[in-house]
Amino acid sequence: MSPAIVLSWALIKSPFSEHERKKSWKRVLLDRLTLWVGSVSNRRQIRAFFGESGDTYNAFMKARQLEPVVDEIDGEARLLWIGPKVTARVILVFHGGAFIFGMVGSLPDFWYHVQEKLEDKGKRVGIALLDYTLVPEGKFPTQLRQAVAALQYLLDSGVKPEDLQLAGDSAGAVLIHQLWSHLLHPLDGVPKIHLSSPLAGAYLMSPWASMRDNPLFYTNMNTGDLIDVPIGLYWASIVLDGIPPALLPYIEANSSPEGWLEGVDMHVKRVLFSIGTAELLRDTALKYAKTVEKHHRETVIFMQEGGVHVDPYLPFLVQEKNLGTVTPFLIDWLDQNFLCYSLQSTASAVGANENSFAEVEDAWEGLHFGLNWDPVVDDIGEDARLLWIGPKVTERVILHLHGGAFLFGVTPSAPAFWNHVRDNLANKGKKAEIALLNYNKSLCREALPIILMSILAGGNLIHQVLSHILHPVEGVPQLSLSAPLAGAYIMSPWTTLRDDPILHANDGQGDFVSACSLVYWGGIVMQSCPSSGVPYLEPNSAPEDWLEGADKAVKRVLISVWESEVLRDACFKYGKTLQKHHKDTSLFLDEGGIHVEPYLPFLAGVKDLGAVTPHLIDWMDQTFV
Repeated sequence: MSPAIVLSWALIKSPFSEHERKKSWKRVLLDRLTLWVGSVSNRRQIRAFFGESGDTYNAFMKARQLEPVVDEIDGEARLLWIGPKVTARVILVFHGGAFIFGMVGSLPDFWYHVQEKLEDKGKRVGIALLDYTLVPEGKFPTQLRQAVAALQYLLDSGVKPEDLQLAGDSAGAVLIHQLWSHLLHPLDGVPKIHLSSPLAGAYLMSPWASMRDNPLFYTNMNTGDLIDVPIGLYWASIVLDGIPPALLPYIEANSSPEGWLEGVDMHVKRVLFSIGTAELLRDTALKYAKTVEKHHRETVIFMQEGGVHVDPYLPFLVQEKNLGTVTPFLIDWLDQNFLCYSLQSTASAVGANENSFAEVEDAWEGLHFGLNWDPVVDDIGEDARLLWIGPKVTERVILHLHGGAFLFGVTPSAPAFWNHVRDNLANKGKKAEIALLNYNKSLCREALPIILMSILAGGNLIHQVLSHILHPVEGVPQLSLSAPLAGAYIMSPWTTLRDDPILHANDGQGDFVSACSLVYWGGIVMQSCPSSGVPYLEPNSAPEDWLEGADKAVKRVLISVWESEVLRDACFKYGKTLQKHHKDTSLFLDEGGIHVEPYLPFLAGVKDLGAVTPHLIDWMDQTFV
């Protein structure tokens, strides 16, 4: 049948088709033409139709009046940069095409749009497209070896793993699976990859997860997709020709054995799948996405209503303004994955050393050395110690539970901050001493006439203490208080550890932590946490009346939150919950500040201490009767 008849018939019947009536006439023609070309073309003809990736790239750069930037890697493959070569943050893109033909013509336009939108959000990002050797000129593992070479080239160029994201469509998404497989099960003959930290993210669009004939191919036929079963099986026969069964788990993702991807969460922080509901590959792609989700909690599966194969690229091919639902979601997701500031750069900006979070005892000893004090230390068992600022006085005590996501030490200026609080309380006639808990895996077991104070993970630890008082944990000694504690001050509490929209509501406002980093740390902390332990470890996951009776354990509570904190809304949610069960709970919102803001003036040596510090001193003075 001639293309003119095919396209005319497609237009005539489209208003009566459930799957096509919502498409523009341009999209109806594009989708039908692509399906027709695929159904009548052999591999040489289909490659001629789509063209070589290098030619598509050069045409795009010429149309945009941009100078091509090309890096030769691995002798045969190339990195094609969209716009200038930027290595502060990079998205490495693997194009689709069943490994036998080049990129979709609008792929560069799509990623150029993404690049522009990320720059509008303050994230200057380099987009590098891998022009890999096609099949049959290069059989597996040629493409994997070239992807490894591209990744290693970027790392050797100074790109940090946490500033690098992967993206792939169709066969390009399979190439991401091949990289993961090689990281977890190194393949002989392919150089190993050594990541110093996990990659920031991986986006898989319409993954070609099953190649051989599969019952799942027949569950979503005749929905207006660009490909059909015979086309897919023909392309797969070329790719899989001569491949031994032992290598199939690398190439055909859904052929991987149970547990194949266990540990993938240690190599990439977050994963996003987008799958069209009108795709022939819908159910095979969804099967693979669910397998990844089983091994990686931070996996998002975005089902695009009415979307066909590689649907996000197609509006750019026909120059439509309606880009669909996936593209804006993807841009926000990529933005969230790139940290606003690395902890190292934050430390450098305020004059700290390379380790922006010091070991607790190092920071404490530094303060004592500077003031010529003798250190006072109490070993309390469970690999924990109390470090006293100044002499040990137990008439009034502030017990400080430091933050650091339970993974690293104290903010270097924390001891100086608490010495300032101690001095100002003394000026008000309230001699109080500060005890820093250098904890490992223990809670403080000794009930003292104290004010509890904490930040981030320390705020979480105060919640754990209150939870244990109200709901004793088996195996942890019970706390028997003769009277309520005087007070609890919670600075920037880490109340939501897993990915949640509440963490993204205030992301990108200049805080030195991001939703991405919090979720990554949370994944480590909660990795082996049983479901029964979640209400203790993640405060905002606790049942509605979990904190009922908290007013019997502590007299007053103060929670301070800053307007520009990523955790702002999560902190407020927890604060409102606590207020419900404790009338004497105060929420202090300070404008413009970021995470653990009161410590930062002491870190940078500035005199303006902000609004919270003097308020806290007055609050503590009133709390100590």
